[in-house]
Amino acid sequence: MVPLDVHPLIPDRVTGGGTFASYVNQGSRQPKLDVRFDEELGGGQMTYTAGYAGTTGIIHSGIGPFDIQPGSYMAYGRVSYSRGHLKLAGFLNYVDAHAPNLQAADAVTGLPVRLDFKQSTLDFEVGHATLIGKHQLLTYGGNVRHNAFDITIAPGARARNEAGAYLQEEAFAGPLRVALGGRLDRFGNLEGLAFSPRAMVMWRPAAAHSLRVSFNKAFRAPAALNNYLDLTVRGVDFPLGAVCELSPPLCAQDPTLATRVLGLGPRSVGSEVARTISATVPPLSKESVKAYELAYTGRLDSRTTASAAFYVSDSDDNINFVGDPEALQAVGLPVVYSSSYPPPGWPFPPALVDSPALRAAVFDHVPATIAYLNLGPVRNQGVELSLERNLWDGLRASLDYSWQGDPKPLAAAPGQIAFPEGELAVPAHHRAGASLSVDRSRVFGTLSAHYVGRTYWNDVLAQLGFDGYTGPYTLVDACVGMRWAKGRVQTLLKGTNLLNREIRQHIFGDIQRIGIGAELRISQ
Repeated sequence: MVPLDVHPLIPDRVTGGGTFASYVNQGSRQPKLDVRFDEELGGGQMTYTAGYAGTTGIIHSGIGPFDIQPGSYMAYGRVSYSRGHLKLAGFLNYVDAHAPNLQAADAVTGLPVRLDFKQSTLDFEVGHATLIGKHQLLTYGGNVRHNAFDITIAPGARARNEAGAYLQEEAFAGPLRVALGGRLDRFGNLEGLAFSPRAMVMWRPAAAHSLRVSFNKAFRAPAALNNYLDLTVRGVDFPLGAVCELSPPLCAQDPTLATRVLGLGPRSVGSEVARTISATVPPLSKESVKAYELAYTGRLDSRTTASAAFYVSDSDDNINFVGDPEALQAVGLPVVYSSSYPPPGWPFPPALVDSPALRAAVFDHVPATIAYLNLGPVRNQGVELSLERNLWDGLRASLDYSWQGDPKPLAAAPGQIAFPEGELAVPAHHRAGASLSVDRSRVFGTLSAHYVGRTYWNDVLAQLGFDGYTGPYTLVDACVGMRWAKGRVQTLLKGTNLLNREIRQHIFGDIQRIGIGAELRISQ
C-alpha cells in the first residue's frame, strides 16, 4: 500500500492509501541491430542508416505499469545528405507494441487494461547556415512530419500532420554575443500557428569569464492520448447483490446478477472524448513555457572552473490529467456517478444510482471522471551551482548542487481553470553530486555520489490513492576500465548503488539495489 501521508502544499489533505497489485518484475530483453553506410557524393556525404530494436519489460505510465510483451519492436530507416552547412534528411519510424497493465483493470471486463499500439512517423527536414560578413551567422530550416496511430486505449486517434520552420541570427561584436531566433509550427490538432521565440545575450568581461542572459518560449502540442484516451479503470468492486436486496424484483429475471461484481472507477478520457460528455469542455490547446535564465561561467584559476545559474520558468495552459472536483465541474464534467451519468456496465435503471443508501455507501465516494484539461499558469524557479577542478594531469574532481522551490500557481486568465494545488507534483528541493574521475594512458574510471531529496509524485491515479512520496536517497556509482591493444580494446567494470541501499526513484518505480556489470568495447 502507498503509505498514508499529507500533501506537501495542503496539510489537511491525506495522500496515499492505494494498494498495488502483486507482480513479478522479470527484467528486460532488448535485441538491437543498426547498420550504416556512408557515400561521398557531389562534394557532400550521403549517410544511410537502418535499425531494429525489440524490447520486453515494464514501462511505467500514468495508469500504472505496462508489461511489454515479446514481439514488440521499433524499426527505422534514415537517409541524410550534408555538404558544408547544408543538411537534408528524411526518416521513417515504425513501432508495434503489445502490453497488458499489471496494476489497472478495465472496470467493465475486469481484465487488465491493454495497451496495444502501432505508430508510424515519416519526417523530412532541411537546414542551412550562412555566414554574413565576419560577425554574423544566419541559420534557417524546417521540417514536415506525418504521424499515424492505432492505439487500443485511444481508439479515436488516427493521423496527424506537422510542419515547422525556424530562423536564427547570431552576431559577435567584441565581448558581446547576441542570438535572436524563432520557430513557427503548425500542428494538425491545433488551431493556428505556434511561435516560439528565443533570445540570448552573452558578455565576456574577460577571456575567462562570461555572463549570459537568455529568454525562450516553447510549447508542447497535445499528444494523441491527451486528445483521445478513453478507458475506465477499476478502483472499487461493487457487489450487485446489494441492489437485489434493496429491490428483489430487479434480479428476478436474471438471478446471476445477485452474484456478479461490477467494477467501479473513474472514466479516464482525453479532451475530445470529454467533449462528447460535456459540450462546455474547451478544446485542448498547446502548453507553453516561458523560461528566463541568468548565468555565469568562469575560470577561477588555471585548474578551476565554476558556474552558477538562476532560472525562472512560467508554464501556461498546462496539459494535465485532472481529477480535481472543482476543475471538472468548471467544464461541466461529472465528478461522481449519478442517474444522469451511470457507471459503465450498470445493469439496472439509472435512477437507482441516486438511491440514498447506495449514494452513502458507494457512489458519493467513487470518482467518475479524470480528464485531460488545460490548467492555468505555474511558476518554477531554482538555482544551479557547479565547480570543477583538475587536481593534476588526468585527475578531475567536480561538485554540483541545485535547489528548486515549490511550484507556485499564478493567477489564471479569464475563462481559464486555475491550477489546483492538489494537482501539483513537488520536486526534490535539494540535489547534490560529487565525482572524481581519472583518465591516464591505460587506466580510466569514475567514482560519483548523488543525493536527491524527498519528492512528491501526483501523476499516477491520485484519485485512487496512488499519490505519495519517494524518500531522500544517495546513489554511489563507480566505473573502472583499462585500454588494451593501443586503445582499440577497452574492458570496464561498472557498479551502481554500491552502498546497496533500497532506492526508489518514482512512486511506481523499481526498488533498486546494488548492480555490477562488465563491458567490452572493440573499435578499429
